[in-house]
Amino acid sequence: MISSQTLYDFDLLINGAGIAGLSMALAASKIGLSVGLIDRNDFCRPLPDGRAYALIPSSLNLFENLGLDMVLGASQPIEEMRIDEVSSGIDISPHSLSFGEELINGPMGYMIESPVLSQILYEAVSEQSHVKIIAPAVFAALKSESGVVELTLEDKTSYRAPLAVAADGGRSSLRKAAGIEVSKAPYTQSVLVVNVELGKPHENIAWQTFYPGGPLAVLPLTQNRAQIPWFDSHAAVKAALALSEEDFIAELSRRLNHRYGEIKLISGRYSYPLAKQMAESYSKDRVVLIGDAAHQIHPLIGQGLNLGLRDVATLAEILREAKATGQDLGGPVLAGYD
Repeated sequence: MISSQTLYDFDLLINGAGIAGLSMALAASKIGLSVGLIDRNDFCRPLPDGRAYALIPSSLNLFENLGLDMVLGASQPIEEMRIDEVSSGIDISPHSLSFGEELINGPMGYMIESPVLSQILYEAVSEQSHVKIIAPAVFAALKSESGVVELTLEDKTSYRAPLAVAADGGRSSLRKAAGIEVSKAPYTQSVLVVNVELGKPHENIAWQTFYPGGPLAVLPLTQNRAQIPWFDSHAAVKAALALSEEDFIAELSRRLNHRYGEIKLISGRYSYPLAKQMAESYSKDRVVLIGDAAHQIHPLIGQGLNLGLRDVATLAEILREAKATGQDLGGPVLAGYD
């Protein structure tokens, strides 16, 4: 559906169809905005993705408000978190901290795998008559002038809207084209991520063991599986990736104090270097940032995606009010979001 305003092709252009971009497209559609959703990937061929996310209740509320009740059903509740440490580098402390044993308002959070959540969102967005998916397509150039922003793709196709949303990740090309600078600081760590099947029940408990080189966590997934994020120096993570599967499982079991019995790998091993990154502003000249394009933090506390979903909820509410009162979607209303 194309915007009725002849000056525009859409009310909103979104570059990037990850979870933040898909959520933003769905939220905008629900308030009656026409959306052009641009992504470089072919949705018929999903990319390998070993990530999983810990959704906090407010993020689940957003999905429920968008009509995605199935997100809860696809998630694994976390009812308790236990934390211990290895101060000597060898033995796990007999002491631990425990949180959430007597929860009053429900679980602390809910684990869901990235491909599962992405598929739910993609199917919902695909059903929206207000959303046109423009993919695979690569953003190439930005032009902003009075009342309109224009995004040109590598194939020379151009689209115009009063507002463009950069949802294209930490290396956002749209953010760069808009001239929004970032401050960046490396954490001098990488994280190795792998999904496993556990030999003993995880009992809805998340564990974090702090080693001298960084923490190792067990995040419960459905069907007695778990995601293991292993934080360590770049060299240590590289060495762990190089281990044979047998040696890797043996080392992982040792680090988990053999509390889960026989462990089986059910995914590949993925690794990501870690850095903190913050945009110096969240909007400029009719371009607004959400998700990793706006901010990236250490994944230890599991809040990166939740912050991105808060961006979506906040921006959607601002755009809803602007539409209801006839204001320019890319004008002064964005000061509230910034």
